[in-house]
Amino acid sequence: MIQCVIKEKLFRGSTLRSSEVSKVNNIQVIRSELLTEGWVLSDTGSKFRASLIEALSKKMGSVDELSQVPTSLLASSYYRGQPTVFSKARTKKFVESSAIQVIDAEVETDLEFWSREAVTTLVGEGAKLALVGPEELNELSAAVSLMIRVYPAIEKELKFVQQFVFFESDTWMASSQPHFLGAIFLNRRLLKDKMLLAETIVHELAHQEFFCLNIFDRVVQQSADQKVVFAPFQKRDRPTIGRVHAAHSLYRTCQFLKAAANEGLFLQEAKLLRETVATFSPGDLTEFGEFLVERCYSKIALIPEESKVS
Repeated sequence: MIQCVIKEKLFRGSTLRSSEVSKVNNIQVIRSELLTEGWVLSDTGSKFRASLIEALSKKMGSVDELSQVPTSLLASSYYRGQPTVFSKARTKKFVESSAIQVIDAEVETDLEFWSREAVTTLVGEGAKLALVGPEELNELSAAVSLMIRVYPAIEKELKFVQQFVFFESDTWMASSQPHFLGAIFLNRRLLKDKMLLAETIVHELAHQEFFCLNIFDRVVQQSADQKVVFAPFQKRDRPTIGRVHAAHSLYRTCQFLKAAANEGLFLQEAKLLRETVATFSPGDLTEFGEFLVERCYSKIALIPEESKVS
């Protein structure tokens, strides 16, 4: 067992301090990749992980042990500033042909962490780890295979994910959080629909990508941090950063749906993306945030005027 005890609360907002971010701040490389609709999760994520290890090693003095710890547990220890016990053992459940662990009610290690600290924190009271059976594991593998087949760009990015955590809840369907970076939380009900599951994983991967982008740039101007506007996607009032997150996830799912030739869903999500982009006002975003909206999100959201969304 590896015990990581943090004596002081390290959380300082939504991102790591700039002094703790890897020195190679290739924002121009990131821009170039995004302009071609390429993903940057695996590259920025590796820098995020290195920054977490660097920050935690200053408190623990043990880089070698930390290098064996999943990113989600490193992030939890950094952001939440609470003692966390890490097990070197791994669950026996994996996505077929993948190194991604499946965390469910039968997880053999770190059960307390995943069932209480993780699921309860993200999903809320009443949620619990689900039990995923062999047939459902096959459905998960089929969804991952579908993503890779129709959208090959996702294969490299999936390597950043280390855990799919399945839960039961009447309200939430999926979740990601920088506190558990590298873990995607999914409602067991999603296993009944291969396409919906694939789209949801892409959506959550986009959130993870945006968490990593956020260590290079705050994206939202400080003056707009508390600005609340109705968000078309969530259908409720949301702060600026929440609406940018929604736009980024819609941007990536539009790419996936277009590649999968699912025109109906693509048109629906492109419409939501256009409406979300329209919620931003001049001065809300940083220069990089404006780049994302104008050069990336708005580009893929353009659809012919005569197209009708049913």
